[in-house]
Amino acid sequence: EASIKVVTPIVIASPASLPPQCWGSKVTLSFAVTGDATSYQWFKDGTAITNASPTYAPYIINAMSPADAGNYYLAVKGTSPCSDATSGTINLTTYSTDMTVWTSGMDTDEWHEDMNWTCGIPTLYKDALVPIVPNNKYPYIDGTSGLVGQTRNLTIDANTSVTLDGLLQMAGTVTNNGRLDGYLNGPASTGRIEFVSNINFSAYPNNTPDPKSLTGSGQTETQHLKISNKVTFNKPVDVYGQLSFGGSNKSLATGDALTLKSGSSTISAMVTDRTNGAGTEQNN
Repeated sequence: EASIKVVTPIVIASPASLPPQCWGSKVTLSFAVTGDATSYQWFKDGTAITNASPTYAPYIINAMSPADAGNYYLAVKGTSPCSDATSGTINLTTYSTDMTVWTSGMDTDEWHEDMNWTCGIPTLYKDALVPIVPNNKYPYIDGTSGLVGQTRNLTIDANTSVTLDGLLQMAGTVTNNGRLDGYLNGPASTGRIEFVSNINFSAYPNNTPDPKSLTGSGQTETQHLKISNKVTFNKPVDVYGQLSFGGSNKSLATGDALTLKSGSSTISAMVTDRTNGAGTEQNN
């Protein structure tokens, strides 16, 4: 008498799409699998991942890097060949550099709030991108907190802004297509912009040697500007307070784009520390 064995087919749920992942972050890939499965094999770009568990478990990348980007899928064997199944593909990507993107995730404008960025607060070794966000709240650096805003490359998209009453240090290129504003309160403003050097740049991916530059189609103005690196301006920058240099062998190629402005009839911009000596006033 013949017997018939009914095999429960393998069913693998469709994969969820993933946004770009942060460098160094922990990433977990998984599928919902049902049916009579006997073994599992993860693949990346068509090649079996040898260190993945043969018994079903999520595939974990403990520290995401650009080399981990690719197309991942899961092959599942059942109790009979007719029940084998292969999942759809998870496309895993990462940002092109060590980057963090402004989201205003906490519904605030606080630069120093980790959750307002995709990959935490930017640093001198991490780029910052400010795109348009739905709530129209854009990063602001408060001068009363004593905290210093820092970034490597900074990109400000059109119709967005970075504003400050405190200090913003930048160790890379600034592409400003929106508004970079350290002159929020007129002559009483306390905004400061400083171009600095991330000295150990060669130890970090996608760092570039000096000089740095400021470019883009947006507006840049600040109460004070300090040059502690080699910098080239390709677009207009307005300074209402002090222009200073942080040490020797620092240079600023203005490209005729720098304007020292008078904040009022009694307050004028000045250049200080040109040769680590006394400053001189310059009225425009």
